Amino acid sequence: MSKPSLTPLASVELAVGASSTVVLVIGVLVAALLVGGVMLGIRRRRREPAPPLPAEQPRRPGSGGHAEGTREPDGADFPADGGRRTAHEMKGYGNFGSKPQDGNPSDER
Repeated sequence: MSKPSLTPLASVELAVGASSTVVLVIGVLVAALLVGGVMLGIRRRRREPAPPLPAEQPRRPGSGGHAEGTREPDGADFPADGGRRTAHEMKGYGNFGSKPQDGNPSDER
């Protein structure tokens, strides 16, 4: 007896079945890798030291640790007309080191 030849439709069905099997195997492998990664993470987390107890937490210093302070703004920082000053109108006052020695803001450089 001779082997029956495959019709084009039957060969396509075999190819689709084989490719779906490959996709299924790859999906199972990816899922196994993800589960293994989670299990490895759980093991590593168990080996870490426990978080400190509230009594072991650092305490704030008695002085409060941070001093709040304010300073008076320079008179030259705001224009008299109530508008705002743009960067090109600053005339070298963007840096504190570039202020004139006499403190007169109307001096141009």
